[in-house]
Amino acid sequence: MSFGGGTLADELLNDSDDEMEQVEIKKEEEDDDDNDEVMGPSSIDDDLEAKLRDTVKSDDIYQVATLISSDRYKSVFQRVQEKIDTGAPMDTTGLIEDNPEYHLIVESNALVTEINNEITIVHKFLRDRYAKKFPELESLVLNPLDYARVVRRIGNQTDMAHMNLADIIPAATVMIVSTAASITTGSALEDDELSRVFASCDMCLSLDECRTKILSYVESRMSIIAPNLSILVGSSVAAKLVAVAGGLVALSKIPASNVILLGAPKKQLSGFSAAQNRRFMAGYIFDTDIIQKTPPSLRVRGIRMLGPKAVLAARADANGGSKDGLLGAQFKEDLLRKVEKLQEPPPAKLAKPIPAPDDRPKKRRAGKRVRKMKEKFATTEMRKYANRMAFGVEEEISATGVGLGMIGQSGKVRLTAQDKGFHKGGKKGQQQQQKAPGFITSGLATSLSSFTPLQGIELADPAAQAQAALKLKQVNERYFSQEG
Repeated sequence: MSFGGGTLADELLNDSDDEMEQVEIKKEEEDDDDNDEVMGPSSIDDDLEAKLRDTVKSDDIYQVATLISSDRYKSVFQRVQEKIDTGAPMDTTGLIEDNPEYHLIVESNALVTEINNEITIVHKFLRDRYAKKFPELESLVLNPLDYARVVRRIGNQTDMAHMNLADIIPAATVMIVSTAASITTGSALEDDELSRVFASCDMCLSLDECRTKILSYVESRMSIIAPNLSILVGSSVAAKLVAVAGGLVALSKIPASNVILLGAPKKQLSGFSAAQNRRFMAGYIFDTDIIQKTPPSLRVRGIRMLGPKAVLAARADANGGSKDGLLGAQFKEDLLRKVEKLQEPPPAKLAKPIPAPDDRPKKRRAGKRVRKMKEKFATTEMRKYANRMAFGVEEEISATGVGLGMIGQSGKVRLTAQDKGFHKGGKKGQQQQQKAPGFITSGLATSLSSFTPLQGIELADPAAQAQAALKLKQVNERYFSQEG
């Protein structure tokens, strides 16, 4: 079966080429970041770089990787093996710095760091020699130990159909490796070349076995050397941190942000998905019980809280403080309480009632000046009649050509005191009513008298008033005549 002129194997390999190139770029960037931030024994020093360059010049692995044959390696490993076989407890009398077993633990931690560097050298030697047979494998399997196990099992074989690699690498990576092996451009190795490759694989796995035994021994002594750190992160994680840092004192001098990264694995997309690689921004601290019991959504915050506490516990242990481990137990209790606090649901929002409406009368911002201004520009009754028109009635036109509207049609021309607004209540309205002509203030007043604001009480002739009213009426009828 083929797609677009190529086989299925070609298509799968082409799809994974871009992804693997991105993995290599990310790997190089992460190596640069580790060298800048983590300045402990895990960073690559000048001696290691020189040995990595020498792997190309020599074909003998024992000339490149000399640690496994050194006397110091054999001496430290032999003493550690004796301690493991005898199972004798550590002597805690006197100062911990004067204890010979403490110095053995410090030497063991330093040896673990050298073993890590030696595994890197052997891995580089193995990749250069096996690239002749399977050059694509080094970009598919990045872990040195997994690479050595896969090479040891594949050997010089070309048929990968019935080979089982699922116990070494993930299933997705097994499929890619099998596909790449079927279309590889490499050639079979000679017998001497294959023997050197197998010797490199055996050395790499032997170094890893020695490192595992040393770490188990250091772990069994951590409850005595670093009781606070062991209670906080566990004996296994504490042993790994001390081993990578190069000792308890060296660990206490590392900043908290770098302690979080100690032992962090390199990111790799082993297959089609990166969903299984969740250990970003964290190293051995990720394996502690506190972080494992924390929900995945809060693990990053938990790691950031655990890092500073681990450094404080290491400093207390390095200075001989709190030998009973109470400080580490207190730190662990505080962290557990904070993690529980983070898991609490937020408080429910209470329904806020609507405030009661304020029906009280508001104060109107005005005064005499405002009221006078309104009265000055208010529409008069005369203007209101002039603005009106009666349906079916012709509007009268004045001599100036202005329409009169309904002026004269309503039956009254002059405005009374009530029309002028004098009827309004209030103190001012009462004063205006009292000042109006003809206003009766009491029952003693008669029709012969009238009150004026200027002259007080005046006598009035009713007959003269009637005559004056009649004359005014005649004048009005003449002036406002209905005839053209």
